[in-house]
Amino acid sequence: MTALAAADTSRRRDSVIVLAAATLTAALTGPGQTIGVSVFIDDLVTDLDLSRSEVSTAYLIGTLGGALLLPSVGRFIDRRGVRISQIVVGIAFVAALLNMSTVSGFVTLAIGFVGIRLLGQGSLSLVSMITVSLRFVQNRGIALGIFSTVSAGLMALVPLALAVTIDQVGWRDAWIVAALVIALTVVPLALLA
Repeated sequence: MTALAAADTSRRRDSVIVLAAATLTAALTGPGQTIGVSVFIDDLVTDLDLSRSEVSTAYLIGTLGGALLLPSVGRFIDRRGVRISQIVVGIAFVAALLNMSTVSGFVTLAIGFVGIRLLGQGSLSLVSMITVSLRFVQNRGIALGIFSTVSAGLMALVPLALAVTIDQVGWRDAWIVAALVIALTVVPLALLA
């Protein structure tokens, strides 16, 4: 094998590793996505003594608040790069998930939703997609197609995992377990970006 062929093989292997890491990271945004939050709704209504309408309003506030802040995250990624951004966003997402275990009413729930929607659903998804887009110049469409399909499939498992966790440890501790999973996977995976 020539040196050029060996370098090409190594570059392809590295690209596949980056694609796999970005895809897993995107799937792990699940606790900040509607699909993940949905399994907590009944417990939030019951334990916080809120109506479904109040929980939905808090979620709307969280989603809009997170969306309004997302352009600043894009600027941060442009300035700092995907690796540093994923580390910072990952750590902040862990903090936001831990915060969700402490919510006590409408205001703290809305603030909590801003955190997980901004950092999980928005920022971590953005970092993952940009990572793939930057890594793949040729075959970018194929890479993003694989990224989207596999991350969506994996994310479909998040509600099941969270529901099982809630059944085992309760909803507050389930947020803590989710934070630990993010801390032990998303932050280290940034080193592959």
